[in-house]
Amino acid sequence: PGYMELKSRLGRIARLNGLGRLSIIDAQNRNIVSTHGYTMGEKVPSAEADLNRVTEAWSGTAASSRVYEISGAWFKSAYAPIYDKSGVPSAVICADAAPELLTSLQRFRSVIFWGTIASLFAVALLAFLLAKVIGSLMEARDALDKSRRLSAMGSLAAGVAHEIRNPLNVIKTSAGVLEKRVPSGDKSA
Repeated sequence: PGYMELKSRLGRIARLNGLGRLSIIDAQNRNIVSTHGYTMGEKVPSAEADLNRVTEAWSGTAASSRVYEISGAWFKSAYAPIYDKSGVPSAVICADAAPELLTSLQRFRSVIFWGTIASLFAVALLAFLLAKVIGSLMEARDALDKSRRLSAMGSLAAGVAHEIRNPLNVIKTSAGVLEKRVPSGDKSA
């Protein structure tokens, strides 16, 4: 296939797989053909930035980079060898993930992080409020126990007072009866 047909096929593969860019590079990390952005012979920056992974691809092993940031956009690249008829790597294909997807994922990660922080704060607040409510309930229980003890002591005191008053009333009544029966000037009684 010719250059334009190869570029068209790479573009179709990139679109179908949600890739940002596909490039085929030579041993000096220069672009042979790319879906967009690089001219023929231009150094491919992702390959230059990730020489260890490109070297792995040239040795016959597919490799991928870590997610990295350039000017606020997030990228991830993968590299795989392209073999000639004799089975020797003759080029490396570079696949760059769509930066929009990775940037969206990074934003999502940030939202998850801050959501987790907010959730932890809410849980801490609820735990604090629960501790306050439990403390108030314990105070109310202690006050109720004290009230019950005082009520029981009051009932006991009333019972004791009643038991003391009954004999005293009998004595008082008997003294009153005796006082009426005995004349007031009589010292013999």
